[in-house]
Amino acid sequence: MELLTTIRNTVLEKMEQDAVNLFSTVTDLRAFICATRPAPSVIVTVKLCCLTSERLAGCCGTRVTCMNRLKCIGFDEEQGSMRALELPALNARIAKVVVWDDTKPHTVHQANMDFRPGGVYEFHRVAYVGLNDGIATGAVQYDCEDTSKVCEVSPPITRHYL
Repeated sequence: MELLTTIRNTVLEKMEQDAVNLFSTVTDLRAFICATRPAPSVIVTVKLCCLTSERLAGCCGTRVTCMNRLKCIGFDEEQGSMRALELPALNARIAKVVVWDDTKPHTVHQANMDFRPGGVYEFHRVAYVGLNDGIATGAVQYDCEDTSKVCEVSPPITRHYL
């Protein structure tokens, strides 16, 4: 009975961490990382705008480079201004999330989701959060059976010119 209580308390603690550690700006995520130096088991949720995405070598995951979700409104202008930044200033404005492919046999070496530049994505249960070369990073395991773990909140905004 004590084992069940311990497991239940651990699960509740993880759920509380997931609810409390919600970040929608890169600055807040970086401040959290610098202040707490989280252990690999600390779980966060991030809601950010996709800047670029690329498949990792070996076809086992996708690296999504993100920026603040509010910057998606002027995505084209923001993307242009980020290209002009020097590396230290750029690193402070982006975060990288690695989305590992689902491990089910029928989904091996397949991209489980296409990340579109300008779209806002919510990544739940991001682990291994830290700073790597001055860039906020984390990783999440995609699960085909739980599509809410990594989901597109809003599609890229397209402009219609008259």
